[in-house]
Amino acid sequence: MSVTPSSSDAANTGAADEEVSIAIEQTPLPMFVQILYGNVLKRPYAMDAAVSARTDPVTFKSSKPLSKRRLNELSANLLRSYGLGIEDLDGVIRITAQNSAGVNSTRLTVGRQVPENTGGLSQVHQYVELEYVKNSEMVQWLRQILGQRVQLQEDNARNAFLLSGSASEIRAAITLIDSFDQPRMRGKVSARLNPANISPVDLANRLNEMLNAQGISASQTVTTAQATVLLIPMQGTGSVFAFATSQALLDHTVRWAMEVDKPNPAGTSLRGGLFTYPVKYADAQALAQTLGDVLSAGTTGAVATPQPVTGGGTAATPASRTFGRVTVNNATNTLIVKGTSSDEQQQILDLLRELDRPAKSAWIEVLIAEVTSEAKDELGVDWSGNTAGVGVKGPLKTGGLTGAGLNLSYVNSASTLLAKLSALSTQGKSRIVSYPRVLARNGETASIRVGREVPVVTSVQSTGQTGGSNGNQLGVLQQIQYRSTGVILQVRPVINSGNRLDLEVTQEVSSAIPTETGVTSTPTITNRHIETKLSLRDGSSVLLGGLIQRNDNSSSGGLPGVKDIPILGGLFGKWSKTSDDTELLVMITPYVVNDDFEAEQLAESVRATFGKWAQELSLSRVVKERPVPMPPAAPAERTPQLETPQYVPSQAMPLPQTRAPASRPAEGPPDDSGIITSKPLQVAPTPSLSTEPPKPGDKRPADGAASKPAPAPGPAVTLPGGVKGNEVTDPAVLDEIKKLIKQK
Repeated sequence: MSVTPSSSDAANTGAADEEVSIAIEQTPLPMFVQILYGNVLKRPYAMDAAVSARTDPVTFKSSKPLSKRRLNELSANLLRSYGLGIEDLDGVIRITAQNSAGVNSTRLTVGRQVPENTGGLSQVHQYVELEYVKNSEMVQWLRQILGQRVQLQEDNARNAFLLSGSASEIRAAITLIDSFDQPRMRGKVSARLNPANISPVDLANRLNEMLNAQGISASQTVTTAQATVLLIPMQGTGSVFAFATSQALLDHTVRWAMEVDKPNPAGTSLRGGLFTYPVKYADAQALAQTLGDVLSAGTTGAVATPQPVTGGGTAATPASRTFGRVTVNNATNTLIVKGTSSDEQQQILDLLRELDRPAKSAWIEVLIAEVTSEAKDELGVDWSGNTAGVGVKGPLKTGGLTGAGLNLSYVNSASTLLAKLSALSTQGKSRIVSYPRVLARNGETASIRVGREVPVVTSVQSTGQTGGSNGNQLGVLQQIQYRSTGVILQVRPVINSGNRLDLEVTQEVSSAIPTETGVTSTPTITNRHIETKLSLRDGSSVLLGGLIQRNDNSSSGGLPGVKDIPILGGLFGKWSKTSDDTELLVMITPYVVNDDFEAEQLAESVRATFGKWAQELSLSRVVKERPVPMPPAAPAERTPQLETPQYVPSQAMPLPQTRAPASRPAEGPPDDSGIITSKPLQVAPTPSLSTEPPKPGDKRPADGAASKPAPAPGPAVTLPGGVKGNEVTDPAVLDEIKKLIKQK
């Protein structure tokens, strides 16, 4: 025998809701009563002499923890099966013998697990709670199958019943219960239909008639068990939930729903001359402005809906804005179009669908570095505007451009330039100033500022003579403005068709040096500024340069004191004056981010450049939506639909497993058909001073593999004797063959 309290507060055993697990086997009846009420339930009890003299064995096991209140109820039922009476007299449990007839040994178990070892008991009691089916229906099925071999007693309050019979019959009954106690919709697939032109009730009625006319059993009543398609209209949400026994049948229902949900064929406007469009991706106000200009030929401007002003306060933000016949509901981000016919509604809806698309983004990397004049020759950058072969030593080709202006060169290997600059930085010939990276939405401006706000005195004004304790004093009023210094990047990408980008770039590198000017201290700000517009393709790089700065340095040495004597000091001292030229290079590389999947790949690539802490971060995954089946081709004379119902898989019922999104194919050049495949974005590595530059002429693969591709076999030749073979073209193999021939 074992009794285990499952509550952590074991001291509070008098609580009725405390749960315990009990296991009592072959215990005499009086001992069972003592353990139950004296040790477990902690309640006062009294037994008659006839009960104390009985030696009937009792077995009571619970497969899961039970509350003390529930244990008291089950134990009372068990004792009554032994012919005992249970009475509660002012908190005292009295147990009496109702008859003198003996009873056989029994066992009571709660749950659906029947013990394997029943110990030769003649009768087993099993208390079973149902999860899905009503207990009255289950009892009816069991009585029809098992007959009188198992006794059933219903417990309607808890949707359960008590089974009584032999262990083998109880096991058979439990097997049937597990088979029958299943949800009615198990194994079915579901979809949510959102009609655009008719009410959910009308859509359900028309689909019901249409499917039954085709010989498909459809119904709108949940209790209709023989229906293979169940349609449940929800007027409150404006939707119809469809359940089907197979995916093919559900797709067939969705296609007919699209055919049934058509605009009014009479040509009159719907919903009292109004229809709504929920904006998914674009800016609702910008979309309404565009649509309003189209509908009114650009003559109607934006008119804000007036809001009441109370108590001298200011007007609140408008809840809606009107653009001609188009109104924006800011709360739901919905467009309301009024006064249009069905044909015009369809045209407007087609236009809205074309405009309401996810906006692309641009991932822009900007490398800012300072290089010395001799380092420019080692970089081998060609300022002529041609593609630069970075990494090959040689003189700079000016291409007719002067050195003090803004120069431009296209770079065919950004990673090679990064490695070369990192190598030069170890020699003191270059310095990577900053490597900002920013993600900007198409047509929007993104900026990065890393630096300080430097106070600058803009004006000084005298306030005149004022009296004071020490006499007259002169008051001075200064106006100060703060000037941003450091690395400042502003970029505005515009993504065109074919993944070409127009960039408006403003790059500034500035620093402040204290300068004394009269009575005030005003800093001198050195500034190197680039502002330009570029047109690049996706993934290409451009190098901007020509911002040259000269630093003059002078030094002196010699005998202290003597070297400062005029004329004679030159014999005992040495003076030197040097100048260094540094040029600021700016390399810009843009990437087009077409959708959420490429944004996720971009985030993974950027995260891989950081430490271990970034690898442990959990990122949200993008799950592809289930595609909506296309409706069958409609006859030409029919009016095109206003809005297709949204096909949303229901989360309440099990659905077939969704396949994981396939990997995106590699990008290739456009073929004759004009189709361009996409590829995952590749992010250049963050520059590091420890990066080892690649050797000139190193032809290792781009993925870092050290293996060299095998040379292609030469043309087939026929040797003497009719033996066929391939001509040897590998120079290394030819050298080995020549050496062997000379040795012979």
